[in-house]
Amino acid sequence: NSAALAQPIASDLAELLRPQTIIGKIEGFRRVPFNIRSVVQSAGATGGFVGEGAPIPVTAGAYSTNTALSLLGVGAISVLTAELVRLSSPAAEATVSADVTAGLSAALDLAFIDPSSAGIAGVQPASVTYGAASVTSSGNTLAEIDADLKAVLQKAFDANIGLTAPAWVMSPKTAASLSLMRGDGGALAYSGIGPQGGTLLNIPVVTSTAVKASGSPAAAYIGLLDASEILLADDGGASLDF
Repeated sequence: NSAALAQPIASDLAELLRPQTIIGKIEGFRRVPFNIRSVVQSAGATGGFVGEGAPIPVTAGAYSTNTALSLLGVGAISVLTAELVRLSSPAAEATVSADVTAGLSAALDLAFIDPSSAGIAGVQPASVTYGAASVTSSGNTLAEIDADLKAVLQKAFDANIGLTAPAWVMSPKTAASLSLMRGDGGALAYSGIGPQGGTLLNIPVVTSTAVKASGSPAAAYIGLLDASEILLADDGGASLDF
């Protein structure tokens, strides 16, 4: 009965997909409902010591409302032959699950992290890196990489971002390259990182093949995110038709 099977299979698909995406690998996002404007604080009240009998100074925070996050969808179609479905039912399910989740996770990751993605109204949101402050790499030596990482962190500190839920996002190739860097005496410079992620400067690393410079396969970039500064709306659902 296709109607009876659709819902549990769709739920399984959502649970299988989420951990494969950048969003599913990062913790600390600010969860908000769809289609609801959220209050954003850009400046807070100021406190200080007050002398005896002196008035307490009055300060005020600055607030604004952000654009509501619309309910948008990402989808994929996978074609199976009738012979595959009839003759290898368990294998067919595994095949279509791997095919669909790979396509969906790649689309979600690219939409989330691509710095050139301004979004399409009613179709796709802008990426979290679109219009973000950036640092041009000074080179590929260990000293230059250290300086670049320091400059990226400084960008966050200059913007008063506390990095309470930070994460580096990069390609597996970039992470592998960093894992091979060696310092004085041949010791690994970044021992906690690898193609599957890890840590860099005690900050979690998330890897994705979607992290690539537009129009230049040889170019690469590293993104620094603070999940606590990112609003995420996710109904946790999926639908599957066959």
